[in-house]
Amino acid sequence: MKNIFKNLIYITFPTVLITFLIFELIFRFFIPASNPPIPKFYQNSGTYKFDTIHKNGIYTHGKFSDLKASWHINKQGWNFYDDYSNVIHKPLIAIIGDSYVEALQVNVTENFSYKLKEKLDDRFNVFAFGRSGSPMSQYLYINKIVNSEYSPDVVVINFVHNDFDESLDTLYNRHFSKLKYNKMFDSFDEIAPSNIDLGKSRLSYLTHSALFRYIFYNLDLYTKLFSLNTKKNTKYESNIDYEYVFSQKNDIKKATEYVLLNLKKLNNGKRLILVMDGARESIYSGKPSNVIWLNKMMKELTDKYKIEFIDLDQYMRRDFNQNHVKFNSNIDFHWNQYGHNFVSEILYKQIKK
Repeated sequence: MKNIFKNLIYITFPTVLITFLIFELIFRFFIPASNPPIPKFYQNSGTYKFDTIHKNGIYTHGKFSDLKASWHINKQGWNFYDDYSNVIHKPLIAIIGDSYVEALQVNVTENFSYKLKEKLDDRFNVFAFGRSGSPMSQYLYINKIVNSEYSPDVVVINFVHNDFDESLDTLYNRHFSKLKYNKMFDSFDEIAPSNIDLGKSRLSYLTHSALFRYIFYNLDLYTKLFSLNTKKNTKYESNIDYEYVFSQKNDIKKATEYVLLNLKKLNNGKRLILVMDGARESIYSGKPSNVIWLNKMMKELTDKYKIEFIDLDQYMRRDFNQNHVKFNSNIDFHWNQYGHNFVSEILYKQIKK
């Protein structure tokens, strides 16, 4: 027993400690581990944004940090280069969305919101309100806050394929705003976001370690652990279980119609533009898409309520067939620099109309 104890004290513990320190140095300076901004729930507005205590950092992804981008949290708690309180009075475009508007995967001046501002030659203020994980129901919630605080002239909302089922309380349980179907009145009730301080989770203390961040973020430990709970025969496209989502088609359409109708009323007198991502896996493979019906549903409903709608699928298909350049990197399905610039160009042309 004495020998075992000595080995632990003089050999095993020091070896483990030295190994840990070596990896800490590697993942801090040579293969920098991802260091994303800290999420925070703001009680006064009931919104999930970022803690402004850390204003700048680097987001990386992949085994060798192949994807590397700088982020900047402004005074209002959003990942955007400009502070929304320090701008000259101009017409305002507010862009609302999830991780595609948050855009940690590209440098903060390369996201489509900022590129749109540049293309407009600074004739407009452009503010971005993006938070990873937000569904369609959260967009409606944020739109109300944005209209109240900033009174934008143009509202742009970016939709992706996992926005629809995740908006329904019965289908998906998350901390953002939800829609709950009321059978008695054949309508939806809006459930406000719950007060969960994500920045103080059990894992938050571990994120001080570069080794932990590398394993958790760069190697997608969270995603891999989550996938263990999914059924082996589950089929995914555009980040959704497309068979399950299609089985909920009727409820999803009702919820979408509710959101679009309320967006129309909420933005009365403002220009409202809805944008939807293309079915990119289908675009790259040339095979039929199992999620394109969501794009068609959006087109049908936006036509019904006379809302401007940009279906990126048609533009992306045409561009990919001509240039054969993907809109995302091979290690992350979010838009890359090419994708963000492409979307900003499409949106710029629409706004010029």
